[in-house]
Amino acid sequence: MRSTSTRFSLQKVFLLAGLALGFCMGCEASSPFVDHALNRFGYGPDPWSQSRVSEVGIFGYVNEQMAYESIRDDDMEAMLDAAAGNGCAVE
Repeated sequence: MRSTSTRFSLQKVFLLAGLALGFCMGCEASSPFVDHALNRFGYGPDPWSQSRVSEVGIFGYVNEQMAYESIRDDDMEAMLDAAAGNGCAVE
């Protein structure tokens, strides 16, 4: 678990980045602001991430990325179960 000071520091970084990027809410998907944010907060711009940032804004995108527990893994679990059923070693 992160300490309070670390969490506060991350919030300040995201706040400053959001201010610098104009919050990106409603930005065009191909906006240089969106591309810059994705270069800083991820693996760079791709069509899905660009449209997602333009839909939910940079804060919403970062919150989604930080809350990985909320991502459903049903498809991956089904693939792993199928592989294990075919005799593949899955750990």
